[in-house]
Amino acid sequence: MAPVAGALSAPAPAVPAVLQDVRLDLGTERASALWHIALQVEASDVPRTFTLWDDAHVELVHARIDTHGVQSAPDAQIRTSNALVILEVAPTQHTRSLSLTLYARIALLPRMSGGPYAIRCPVLRCDHNSLQCQFYSCAPPIHVRAKEPHRMQSAQWVEHDAAPLWSAHFAPTTELHLEWMPVSETAPIPLHASAVYHEIWACTQPQRLEHCVHVHVGPLSHGTYEVCQLPSAPDHLAAYVDGHPVPVRIDASSTSPMAGPKVYCMLVATTHAHLVLRYSTPWPRNGVTRPAFSCCLPILCLRLHSTNGQRARFGPLGKAHTTYVTGAVATWFDVEPYEFVQVPVHWISESISLWWRYAALALSVAAAFLALVALYILHATSEYFDLRTDMLAMALDIDFSDGAWLPTPPAQRSYAQQLTAWLQAPWAVPV
Repeated sequence: MAPVAGALSAPAPAVPAVLQDVRLDLGTERASALWHIALQVEASDVPRTFTLWDDAHVELVHARIDTHGVQSAPDAQIRTSNALVILEVAPTQHTRSLSLTLYARIALLPRMSGGPYAIRCPVLRCDHNSLQCQFYSCAPPIHVRAKEPHRMQSAQWVEHDAAPLWSAHFAPTTELHLEWMPVSETAPIPLHASAVYHEIWACTQPQRLEHCVHVHVGPLSHGTYEVCQLPSAPDHLAAYVDGHPVPVRIDASSTSPMAGPKVYCMLVATTHAHLVLRYSTPWPRNGVTRPAFSCCLPILCLRLHSTNGQRARFGPLGKAHTTYVTGAVATWFDVEPYEFVQVPVHWISESISLWWRYAALALSVAAAFLALVALYILHATSEYFDLRTDMLAMALDIDFSDGAWLPTPPAQRSYAQQLTAWLQAPWAVPV
């Protein structure tokens, strides 16, 4: 569920006791945080609102609420107003469990020259706060200090795989500061993918290309991974693992002017995962450039969808196998690491002008009218020929009823018949 912005009349109370699991990706420009929060909502006859945090340095990007499959669980939503992040829960007759997944970006605090990077870690306003933070993209020493140290209890560092873990219990509204030095940053881990499926949609209004890159990866450990290298900086970038958003950032620093920005994602330990990158680029002039990956790929497929009246066709491709069954699809095998390939693409407009449609309709109507006129002429001509044939037969005293086409010769009349005919003639009748 995405956060919903709205005006708030009064500050909401703090949430009840929760367990916070925070994964922090600490960079040199901005930090990313992924919260997994479990809380209990008590029965109530009226809607309830809870303040999650109030911090202007936090930008909430995505929020998701899980009701653990309970159909009668209370409806809940996340609202934001300026720096406030509020959880709203509908009335419920029973105590319910909710799980929140929040992904946010945290702005860095002002840094002195040569000093450490620092952020103010947002802590939920809870009655009893239990927090555990796991850190990625940097190695110890990481300094965690509270604005009021006496409010913190049982804080300790725990070694957990490759990422350091910090756990503490403290009073509500405790302000935490994290500090780290850039020299302690660890190198990102190259991501070894088994297959990549790249989809592109063409949008005419505005003229942009929407990209969706599906990356299938094998076993992973905790850490920040170098996913790919883009030919240019995208307008927006989002990453999802199995449908859930994950922290992602772009590093534009490079020693080579020809190299593009690199994409880094913070991933957790899993046996296999389906990573999806979504980003947009300007409309290309000559073609599209395939992203480069840090490992050798067994197979890479590029599919261009035909949308908004635009049909894609590939130009000459040397090593790719192309098909045009369901869109334009190009397939490469055994792709080398960090290999940028310029793919020539021609976009053909499939839209038909309105005047052409009117012309086709007019031609169809004219053809139908001419066909009706021709049928009428044939029918009239046939009737005329039948009438002329009957008149000719009557004039020649031809009898067609017996099937003979020759005229029947008249029989020789007797003298009495001739005399009777002469007497019946008009000139024989006295006036």
